[in-house]
Amino acid sequence: MTERARTTLAFALFVTGLLWGVSTLLIYIGMPIHQYVYWVSAQVNAQNAACGVGGTFSELICRGTSAFSPFLWQTLRMMSPFYGYFAVSLLAFLGLLGWQGYKTGDFNVSMRLRPLTLVILFFASVWLIGTTLSFGSLYHLNAPENTRVTDTDGTTRLQSFRRFYEPKPSLYSGAGEEALLELNNNFQELMNSGCLSDTGMQTNGGARLFDLSPICMQGSMFARVGTQLVLVLFFLLTLLSVGRLVLVRALKLTTLSPLVCMVLSLGVGALTMVALLWLLTILGLLQSGAVWGMLALVHIVSFSQTRWWVKQGMDRQITVSLSVRSVGVFLAWMLISYLALNFLNVTRPFPIGWDDLGSYLNRPRLLSSYGSFIPSMSQFQWEYLTALGFLLFGYDSTVGAIFAMQINWAAGLIAVLTIFVFARMLLGSRAGLLSAILYYFLPMVGHFSFADMKIDNASFFTTALALLALLAALRPSDEEHESVSPRTQLSLLIVAGLIIGFSFAIKPTAILGALLLFTILTGWQLGNFGAVSIIFLGFALLQLLGPLDIEAILRRAELPLPISRMGFAVFMLVVGALPLCYSWVRDRARFMVWVQSTVLLLAGVAVASLPWMLYNGAIAGSFNLSTMLKAQDLTAPAVSYHLAGQEDFPEGVVVRSLPAELKVDPTHPACLGSSRVEELDRYWGFGTGYMHYLTLAWRQVMNADGFGYYVTFMPALLLFPLLLLLPYFWDKERRFLRLLIAGTWVFYVQWAFVGNGVSWYGIGMFLGLVVALEALCLHAPDRQNRWLYSVLIAMSIVVCLTNRMWQFDTQKNIFEYPLGKINAPALREVTIPEYDDIRESMVARSQSIPDRPYTYRIGTFISYFIPRNREIFPLADHQMQFFNCINQERDHALTLKRLQALGFNGIVFDTNTQTIEKDPNGPLHKKVESFANFVNDPALNMQIPINNPGNGIAYILLP
Repeated sequence: MTERARTTLAFALFVTGLLWGVSTLLIYIGMPIHQYVYWVSAQVNAQNAACGVGGTFSELICRGTSAFSPFLWQTLRMMSPFYGYFAVSLLAFLGLLGWQGYKTGDFNVSMRLRPLTLVILFFASVWLIGTTLSFGSLYHLNAPENTRVTDTDGTTRLQSFRRFYEPKPSLYSGAGEEALLELNNNFQELMNSGCLSDTGMQTNGGARLFDLSPICMQGSMFARVGTQLVLVLFFLLTLLSVGRLVLVRALKLTTLSPLVCMVLSLGVGALTMVALLWLLTILGLLQSGAVWGMLALVHIVSFSQTRWWVKQGMDRQITVSLSVRSVGVFLAWMLISYLALNFLNVTRPFPIGWDDLGSYLNRPRLLSSYGSFIPSMSQFQWEYLTALGFLLFGYDSTVGAIFAMQINWAAGLIAVLTIFVFARMLLGSRAGLLSAILYYFLPMVGHFSFADMKIDNASFFTTALALLALLAALRPSDEEHESVSPRTQLSLLIVAGLIIGFSFAIKPTAILGALLLFTILTGWQLGNFGAVSIIFLGFALLQLLGPLDIEAILRRAELPLPISRMGFAVFMLVVGALPLCYSWVRDRARFMVWVQSTVLLLAGVAVASLPWMLYNGAIAGSFNLSTMLKAQDLTAPAVSYHLAGQEDFPEGVVVRSLPAELKVDPTHPACLGSSRVEELDRYWGFGTGYMHYLTLAWRQVMNADGFGYYVTFMPALLLFPLLLLLPYFWDKERRFLRLLIAGTWVFYVQWAFVGNGVSWYGIGMFLGLVVALEALCLHAPDRQNRWLYSVLIAMSIVVCLTNRMWQFDTQKNIFEYPLGKINAPALREVTIPEYDDIRESMVARSQSIPDRPYTYRIGTFISYFIPRNREIFPLADHQMQFFNCINQERDHALTLKRLQALGFNGIVFDTNTQTIEKDPNGPLHKKVESFANFVNDPALNMQIPINNPGNGIAYILLP
């Protein structure tokens, strides 16, 4: 590239970034749905009155400009619970610089740290956050006035965390008898331990006020949090040891750098441990003793690798330059602190998210209650590792439940490490930290890193790790890296296949990541024509396998093109095959190298996939794709509103069908499904036309279609296309980066067509997004661009922190558990008071009413709390499709008879079921209204022992 071209690109990059970047940032901040994070409704309404509520550019900019300063100020006030942590961290840093300056006379310190030091710093960060919170207040400076108290000296201040109120009914007006009993038990436990000191004050209701002892808070942290730190460290060390054993002994990868070896060992170790646990399930040996024995045997076999990792942690040294201008040190502190805060947040006695309670922690807990194979865990899934918490410590163990959640937290840690190593390899040794922060600070990612403990971080890191293995195999030699040997390259390709196969087993949406992997490999070895071929073949594969429906896309885009699904697939196959044929004719030797690489990748995929696929096929007695990808459930009961014999179920399955006198009409409009629209379209809106697809990225970032922490991003993501104006991007040496970015674009398009706007379905593309943003900042062509993009990205990080502080405020009561203010039973009764009563009733009724042993579940995530719940919940009717069908005549007595005939003795209902639908006149709202009319029909004599809309649950007993 000529100097003139570089100068032109640099100028265009600055002007475009200034106009586009600043505009998108202000529009994002000015979106009313975002302002509710840091403002109250009155403030948002006042600004809307001043600027207007329309969607014109001037109105959007007006709202963003007027809110910019309050946004920054309110964010600082929301961070007030962490002022103590910030102050102590800063004093420690300045003290270190001062001590070194006093000894050497130079305040720019260069230190050599060991990896073990970083582990200790993380432990210290967890302790310091907990300690400073325990001596301060969990309420921030924006908290309402009613959160403040007047002390004996007349000073009005935020409630101190140490202040403890004697549990009296006047203070807990909404608490039931059991909740008050557990709160009093917790109070007496603290009193008997000498943890409470009487302040001599009382509330107006006569409740005494106490102060919680710092020693007891520290004791709780060491017992409850410290235990989990040790367990997670043991878990990670197990993955490292097992993974390196496979890499070194089986694949002969002995020349990898320690960082690359570390992250690859974590991924391969996770796959190996999942395979071992899966083997125990199919042998029916998944019991606590067998799992402890397996872990002991694993560490005996891999003892030399464990010793190697411990030695690396203690002996290897990392040079770190410290000064008051050390941006890298500041970023590292931010990342460690954020990880530590999330770790502390996850130290709670039970899950709190919808998806983890209903699925991602329910399945591991269910696995431990059976101790053998269950069909919902038929693949090499991350949840086998999650199940270790329950398997090692017991089904109802609080320590085990927390450890299970911390294992899912650890997936986020591995994701951070993978991004860090990948960015360093691709962008240089100064890179990595910013990419890791941009990913991990995303509110969407935070949602499954500390709130809803799903497995999407595991899905991400396995996709990213496969790309890292591919990068390690293909990278040319340069100033920082030596080229790999042919043998190492072949082994790394197998590793990439193993890990992408593991990623697909974790979550099928990883197929998009696999296509990205093959696109980059083909583009690298066969050139751009090769990459184009995989793109077309990828669309054909998605169409043939089912995720892509070209006819539905054209209908929604309102493009009346006569294209059938099969015709589209055939066209894509033909067009995709032509560039490969051209590559074969042009250079057969090069083509055969690509064939060899592809075979090795597929071999790795096969090793990671064939065991569970063949076993699933053996269960079904048929080896086709549908039966091999998912095991048939031959043991759980099933219910059907069809007449007996009208539906096919595997032999041996207990099936409840309707008798002829209670039959329904399955062709009735009430039986036609609308659940996909109600569930999925809420993520990307109900619009139509081609603009629905073209504006998807904008709407997703701006939350124009829906809002929630789990679908919130940062405005900097919209800077991604500007990478094309970065001169560094076009350097000859940046070929892999260009392939990654091109593949990320294709990934986005494929996701837009198949993902229904569900952002975590396309989580693999965020690797390319965050690396691109770091490249814009780190390799900006001049000082002006560097400052501009540094400020824009920094403001996006502030946006993420604002959202995190909002979430911290909504979950602040959870921190009372790790800091010793409340025990597990009391927290459970305060948070989900009815669940233990419902559990007892369900289990008892299932045993005492053998002809009707089932409970009809609508929406609620109570499954996690019910042992062996697949025998109690044969049906999960989240969008009330089933109920709407059997209630088609709106004859309540007939509907009740049908439920009884199908074996149901009760109903558990999520009273927030209709809230997933935006339209109050939509079909789901109407179904909920119909259900309410049914339940409240006095002629049916149904009992409703529990109806608590505040906690979102109702329990109905059928006569």
